Amino acid sequence: MACHGEADDLVTGSVDLGDVVADSSIGLLGLDAAGTISVLNRHLAELVARPAAELVGRSPHDVFHGADHGPSGCPFRQARELAAPIEVEGDSFATAGGELVPVTWIAAPLRGGAGTSIVVRDDSAQRVRGVVDAAVREQGRADLAEARQSVSDLEWLAELTQSMSSSLDEAEVLLRLARILAGRLAEVVIVDLHTGGGAMRRVGGAVAPGVELDLDAILGQDHIGRVVPAASASSGTMLQGAVVRLDGAELDDPAVLGDSSRALMCALGASSVLVVPLVTRERAVGAFALVRRTGVTPFDGADATLVEDIARRAALAVDNARLYREQRDVALQLQHALLPSASADLVVDTAVRYLPSRARYRVGGDWYDRFACPSTPGRTVLVVGDVAGHDLPAAATMAAVRNLLRGIAVATDKSCAGVIEALDGNLAALSVVGTASVVLMTVDAEPEGDWTLTWTNAGHPPPLLLLPDGGVELLDEVHGPILGTRSSPRRGESTRRVPGGSAVVLYTDGLIETRGESIDVGLTRLRQSATAVSGLRDRPEELLDELLRRNHPTDEDDTAVLVCSLPVSR
Repeated sequence: MACHGEADDLVTGSVDLGDVVADSSIGLLGLDAAGTISVLNRHLAELVARPAAELVGRSPHDVFHGADHGPSGCPFRQARELAAPIEVEGDSFATAGGELVPVTWIAAPLRGGAGTSIVVRDDSAQRVRGVVDAAVREQGRADLAEARQSVSDLEWLAELTQSMSSSLDEAEVLLRLARILAGRLAEVVIVDLHTGGGAMRRVGGAVAPGVELDLDAILGQDHIGRVVPAASASSGTMLQGAVVRLDGAELDDPAVLGDSSRALMCALGASSVLVVPLVTRERAVGAFALVRRTGVTPFDGADATLVEDIARRAALAVDNARLYREQRDVALQLQHALLPSASADLVVDTAVRYLPSRARYRVGGDWYDRFACPSTPGRTVLVVGDVAGHDLPAAATMAAVRNLLRGIAVATDKSCAGVIEALDGNLAALSVVGTASVVLMTVDAEPEGDWTLTWTNAGHPPPLLLLPDGGVELLDEVHGPILGTRSSPRRGESTRRVPGGSAVVLYTDGLIETRGESIDVGLTRLRQSATAVSGLRDRPEELLDELLRRNHPTDEDDTAVLVCSLPVSR
């Protein structure tokens, strides 16, 4: 391609056209008919920091764009194929060093299809803006990465807190903590609980995925053991109130760790350890140790700061679990003090359980009772009831109703229905406030070896009967409403003769009900599970445990269960 056309097409003056092209302060580029570079001026060569001779004969796409455009979408190709001028804004040419220079260029075809002429403007202002924008983008990416990491850390801490807070068992709280920390902060985590008097009990721990260690076997070794004595150096290190970092020779220092703890660290291959006490309300509740093994980066100050925050959360969760257990134990002791012991002269085998609501560590209104009837030899009276409420007033009402029912049953010769009618009719007179459901059943031994069941149901879940042939029935006859409605209705009762070897189960609704599920579903589950374990009819304790295991769906409500096995022979 020539730098000028025919003489009659060009008007010239004192400036040579070649000088104009060569010395122009704007980039000039010429492509031949094949679309390769045939000429470019000094300004354009300097703009892309390449010698002009190196570029002649090459594709402008390869030189200036490289991988920034696909060949089919390259604007140089479009400029060559179009028969009209085009302007391309916001483009970038690559320099020899890989820097992108923002440019705007205009391409126009030469007459006769001889090639394309291109004028290139260096958008220097845009270049500066591009550098600034790139720096801003890079900083933005760094800030975004940091923000994402912060969010990830917060989400992880939230997960850790949620996991620990969702259990009310102290050991389980710490074991969940260990499972989350293992692999994220340490290769091995050991957890200990304070048992009082300064001693610590190792409840277990966790090992990170991929670490070949049998932690249970190590903790089971006699010279390591699961108890850290109060007088040991290890106990003093654990309970000093601050995170302690141990590295190298410190792990074998008798003044820092006792014999069993040093043996444990040796068995774990520990090279760096953080001992983290769990202290809340100025009371030590436990500790955990984060262990990194030989060849792993030791713990640093940032790790210690992080685990201090984790320790505060863990200590609070452990303390809450401990307070719950203590209050729950008090509630259980009070509840069991209100519930009666079995009469020594019963002619049947019984088993009973009371389980408080896990959501409420208070006393409740569920109760059971079983006693011999002195006026009728061979008769056993079974009772299960449920006073509305989960508080001290409910427990007080429960105790009053239970004692009144037992007194009426023992002191009078009334039938089951008569006892409940008398009980309901005297609640108001005795200032007993509240409502209650109850099942009262008498079990009478027959000379032939059978048993007669007589019962009345006042708005309570139906008793369950297990027969020797494996059959299971719900005794679902309705005899009257709950107690305490002040209506004092007449009540009915039912009688059933059953063979020896049968069993009967009385229970409160906590055994079968759960939120979002109908009572029919719970009753069906109870009946099916009783069928599966019907062979335990002569072992009431085992039968009761199995029914609880298979049916007690939640701890939302307190639960009372009474199982009575009727012997085959007496």
